[in-house]
Amino acid sequence: MRIHNIRTGCLGNFVKSDSRNHLANLCRVFLLFLMFVFAGSRRNAIYAQEGRLAVKGYLQYENNTWAPPSGDYSWKEISGLHNRLDINWYPGKHLSFYAGVRNNLDFGSLLSEYYPEYKNSLVKDNGFVNMTLKITDKKSCVLYSNIDRLNFKLQYDKLEIKVGRQRINWGLNSIWNPGDIFNTYNYFDFSYISRPGSDAALVQYFTGNLSSLQIAAKLDNNDKLTSAAMYKFNLKGYDIQILGGVMNGKYMVLGGGWSGQIKGGGFTGEINYFKHYGRYSTSGTTGASTSYPNIDQTSSRLVASVAYNYTFSNQIFINTSVIYNSRGTTGKVHDAAAGNDSRQSNFLQTNSITRENSFLQTGDLSPLTLTLSKCELFGEISYPFTPLIKGDFSAILNPYDGSAFLGPSADISLTDNIQLLAMAQIFTGKKETEYGNYGRIYYVRLKWTF
Repeated sequence: MRIHNIRTGCLGNFVKSDSRNHLANLCRVFLLFLMFVFAGSRRNAIYAQEGRLAVKGYLQYENNTWAPPSGDYSWKEISGLHNRLDINWYPGKHLSFYAGVRNNLDFGSLLSEYYPEYKNSLVKDNGFVNMTLKITDKKSCVLYSNIDRLNFKLQYDKLEIKVGRQRINWGLNSIWNPGDIFNTYNYFDFSYISRPGSDAALVQYFTGNLSSLQIAAKLDNNDKLTSAAMYKFNLKGYDIQILGGVMNGKYMVLGGGWSGQIKGGGFTGEINYFKHYGRYSTSGTTGASTSYPNIDQTSSRLVASVAYNYTFSNQIFINTSVIYNSRGTTGKVHDAAAGNDSRQSNFLQTNSITRENSFLQTGDLSPLTLTLSKCELFGEISYPFTPLIKGDFSAILNPYDGSAFLGPSADISLTDNIQLLAMAQIFTGKKETEYGNYGRIYYVRLKWTF
């Protein structure tokens, strides 16, 4: 997550131009209008009875405590009160509207220790229109509101058109998604379940019962365009997808994926080829970065992942996955980070707690930065000990540098709509390895859904 100089102050200071300022204001005002009108009107009850309006959400308290590597006892923490509202409105037979709003209050020693970098990473909006409003900004406390969904969808016969802030998910695997070029998924950022959206347009035409053609385009806060087309079809029980397009205005993308079953277990895979076109900012050498003059950043790369999951008759669930990056290193990841556009790996980009300021000053997530290693392995096992208590243990291994991630967790249902989650993220390995020397992170979350 590369930190930009976020403009502070009044609402208009968050956007790059007057036109974006007006558009962001209109989006916020329109959403607030709908929320207050529907919440207070008698028609709300009628719409709800007719299934034309649905409002749901959650309120949660979360505490994250970071224990530094051995020898450092200055533990740091951040707590938060987080609220989310999801509004679905169906004004007509063919038209629907969806809005999602997050209201977060975060506070703790981690914010003050890494002020303002960490705070900036929380309120940064990667969309073309900045829909994040910073309400209170103090050294150890930040209150902000973020609209991460705001779109209209038109459905008519076999055609579906969706315009606005939305999540376009073309990934198939649950851990690493090389095919998710619009909204790259970060496995470590578990607390943001709904995931960020994009300011985009998506057109989908269903060519058959099991086939469709999708065309999508988005603009980010740097005016970079990502656009692609994907064709999906079914072949001998497998769902196949083929895609091609442009990512972040500088990579041509061609790839595909599959989803099916082997021996009753889910078998999925994604493979994408990325070819850089155009030029980086250089000092006279095409393709060579000025920061890393020995690295040719115009070279192509192949990123692929395969996954298999299975549920046994006794309800034990296992999930395995492997990822391959043709430009990945077989040595220390941080020594090879110069050869990657984003300079740091998946964990360092958006994890809830970081070890030092430089971890926040990295590039945006993309399929290119899912791993900087040549190959990584993932494994997970979970079991419902009772209908109300579920245990889970996951691990990621970098086989080249020997570093690893361990993630034990317990999910407890206190009532039908109140859940308690306790988990840890444990990073082991030598310094400068992918997961080494980052310490441990402990999470506790109490969540009420409505």
